[in-house]
Amino acid sequence: MDENRGTALHMAVNFGETRIVEALVDAIMAYNGESALKLRNRRGNTALHIAALRGFTRMCRCIIGEKGERKDLIKVKNDLGETPLFLAALACHNHTFVYLHNASKDSGVSPAINDNHNNTILHNAIADEVFIKQSNPLLFISLFLY
Repeated sequence: MDENRGTALHMAVNFGETRIVEALVDAIMAYNGESALKLRNRRGNTALHIAALRGFTRMCRCIIGEKGERKDLIKVKNDLGETPLFLAALACHNHTFVYLHNASKDSGVSPAINDNHNNTILHNAIADEVFIKQSNPLLFISLFLY
């Protein structure tokens, strides 16, 4: 583990190496279990945070598990209080955001979760105006009503 960049999994996700990510997750689950997927880089990001921030939905699905068996990873906050769901919205990755939202519905993760500055995803999206302009505003806002 590199203190600044994180684990090999963090780096593979960051470089968009899907096959390597899949192999690493398989190896982690076979030998170490889920705790290795919770390791953080210097900013407190897990590999799932990075996948969400980069909009790598397939990698998010791999890390969470095809059947959502590790969806509790969506609740993990980084040093700024941001969850992977939060980061997907901030980076305007609509498909990744919707996937993470749907995967986390029954795990207690809400799009209304606050970061360390007491901002929600909706606050940031409105402030940036980017996410709402690039997607269907009614769909985005409806996610906060349920």
